[in-house]
Amino acid sequence: MYIDRRRLYHLDWYLIINGMVLLAIGFINLASATRSIDSGPYNLLLKQAVALFIGVAVLFLILAYDYRLIASYSRHFYAATLFFIVFVLILGTIAGGAKRWLSIAGIAFQPSELMKPVMVLMLANMLFQRKKENEPLNMKDVLLPLLYIFVPCVLILKQPDLGTAVVILLSCLCLLWFVGLTRPTYLFLGAVGLSSLPVLWKFLMKPYQKMRILSLVNPDMDPSGYGYHSIQAKIAVGSGGLFGKGYLNGTQHKLHFIPEHHTDFIFTVFGEEWGPLHALHLVHLQVHKDKPQHERAPRLVHLLRRRGDHLRPVHDQYTDGDQPGARRGHPPAVYQLWRLVAYLNADRRGAAA
Repeated sequence: MYIDRRRLYHLDWYLIINGMVLLAIGFINLASATRSIDSGPYNLLLKQAVALFIGVAVLFLILAYDYRLIASYSRHFYAATLFFIVFVLILGTIAGGAKRWLSIAGIAFQPSELMKPVMVLMLANMLFQRKKENEPLNMKDVLLPLLYIFVPCVLILKQPDLGTAVVILLSCLCLLWFVGLTRPTYLFLGAVGLSSLPVLWKFLMKPYQKMRILSLVNPDMDPSGYGYHSIQAKIAVGSGGLFGKGYLNGTQHKLHFIPEHHTDFIFTVFGEEWGPLHALHLVHLQVHKDKPQHERAPRLVHLLRRRGDHLRPVHDQYTDGDQPGARRGHPPAVYQLWRLVAYLNADRRGAAA
């Protein structure tokens, strides 16, 4: 498999290292959360390791291909995922009162989860040209994207899976906002969205979905029913104090007060054992975005500028001037470092000769 080296130079290494740290924390936390289940920790840890291996393989597979080629097949991906979602409604596996899963060769997966990246890929491909031209979208421009958004959302609500449908809808609306809309389009979509909320609440939402929303606002209205999960999660995190009870010393999840503590409520396990302070650090890792690469290495750029003509042909592409074809800013930090090491090695070989 051939991977263009230039793509490696432009990778966001902060994002990659940050993701690796989160993966390590996830495996450590999962080992603690699964100690109290009947099958033991190793079964789920093995599944997570297999999923990680598949994810990394897909990552390198995507790197090996031109992303524009992948984006050109986005509608095929959309149609295939939509087919699986419809197939789930007919022959899906029922779990927890909802028909969301397909089982193939003993491996269960949720097709609605595939729709999240597929929708982002397809909308990005559809709206790329308008963003490139910096033109906001009018009502006519967003009609087709909205149709592509609402069809899977309605089908996913039928499973029913309110959470996934809301995530897909909000992600796609954020993409439209990023591209930019005209003011009348903002006003129209806002008016339609607000006016549809009473209809959605009265006719489309199921009673248990309404209770979930109400218990989110006020868990004490049904402490032994819909509010039980939230109340027990707060008790577990609060019982750990500021710095937690220590790794593997959590009690609330071991005594099964926390439902689904190895999946939906695994953050509660981390908060109980490590405390709210470390939990905030974990949230910070997930939401923090580092500075752009050219802002992270100003001293390295300054050093490269003093290296003479040997590096100047590379650096001239990134001048701040107005020359035709000049690229503004600085070369990517990884590429700068590679060029600097090559230059210093050349100096060392020259001195040895």
